Amino acid sequence: MTVDLNKLRGFHQAFNDANGALRAAWERYSEARTVRRRAMDEFSKFTHVSSLDPDDVLKAAEKAALGSGREPKEAKKADAGKALLEAQKPFQKAEEEVHRLQQQSNHAGRIWTRCRDYAREQGVLPADMEH
Repeated sequence: MTVDLNKLRGFHQAFNDANGALRAAWERYSEARTVRRRAMDEFSKFTHVSSLDPDDVLKAAEKAALGSGREPKEAKKADAGKALLEAQKPFQKAEEEVHRLQQQSNHAGRIWTRCRDYAREQGVLPADMEH
């Protein structure tokens, strides 16, 4: 059986593209996590949550966002809760994107590894695709 170098290069490119997309998604995830952490810190100035679990903090933020007290402190707490809930949305989206791209990257990596190893065994692996 012969090795089609064009297909081999296509698998190599797909592997590199998947890794690049995953790196970019990790950067977006990191930025969204930082924004969410800052919003959590701001919210924690106005309330005491007994747990550091993000789900517990988000539940408290939902409760605070629904209440729009007449006191300035309660209004600030409600605003901070709303800001936290808004920061959670891009974080959750980025988290899902990283998971999806991680699976794609793993799949592309498995295919590329098998193709590369077969081409190496056949002695036709080009030097620019060694790693």
